[in-house]
Amino acid sequence: MIATVMTAKYADGTPLYRMEDALGRSNIAVSRGTLAHWIIRPAELHLSRLYEALRGTLLAQSLIHGDETTVQVLKEDGKTAQSKSYMWVYRSAEACAEPVVLFEYQPGRGQQYPQAFLKGYAGTLMTDGYSAWRTLEGVTHLGCLAHARRAFDEAYKVLKKPDGRARKALEYFKALYQVETLARGKLPEGQIRADYTYRLRQTHSLPLLEAFKIWLDEQAAQVLPESLTGKAISYTRNQWEYLRRYVEDGHAPIDNNVLERLSKCFSKRSYPRYGIMQGPERLHAARSASTSVVRHAISCDC
Repeated sequence: MIATVMTAKYADGTPLYRMEDALGRSNIAVSRGTLAHWIIRPAELHLSRLYEALRGTLLAQSLIHGDETTVQVLKEDGKTAQSKSYMWVYRSAEACAEPVVLFEYQPGRGQQYPQAFLKGYAGTLMTDGYSAWRTLEGVTHLGCLAHARRAFDEAYKVLKKPDGRARKALEYFKALYQVETLARGKLPEGQIRADYTYRLRQTHSLPLLEAFKIWLDEQAAQVLPESLTGKAISYTRNQWEYLRRYVEDGHAPIDNNVLERLSKCFSKRSYPRYGIMQGPERLHAARSASTSVVRHAISCDC
């Protein structure tokens, strides 16, 4: 029953109040408080050890995705109920044989949090351009191309008059992603996926990136820096070293979308505001365990 409740909440996104209602319709009286304790107590007794074991597995892998998203805690020492806290999210590569997804609650967004969590890691790290990630030493940093594209997409959609520069940038991104679609397609006989992807990127993506960079440099001097298009160009140029690095490795992802989709799961209905500080600190272990189990395609009912 405990595994079912955890899976429903963290893998399926079902709030506890909805579980309480569903059980009540079957004449099973279980309060939200009881359901919450069924999650919190096992997390305290057992899941923290599993969390550390999963963290060890993750840190042994060659690629890690990282992201952070806001959560709200109502009763936290030294902070108002309206202030923001953060859930830092880490996961293994999409095609990893040992998939791990870990959530870590922290009261802030400072560089000390990823530095502590990833201490000693020397592999490849895929993130957006937030500066805290770039402070990690000893890792190979990859930038998220989808994040850069999003800035141009916003510029194109927001302006009443379509921005030709934003549209041109989006065409470059479209061409780069078309190469990735081809790389994920049918594998030629006798080919290894990573080698095939690397060759496609070197043949098609690298020239596109070189042309894109020349275009960005030309446009930078012609747009207002504070305009949406100007900010998109500035971000892409500043992150260029990290954004283009994926073409040098057939295993590397082009973006961080596989993790950002998980980060967005903290909706107000499925994951409402935490009532006390200890709640998120305890429950990130439960969510991590449940999500990692689902990535392994193992039923929690077995």
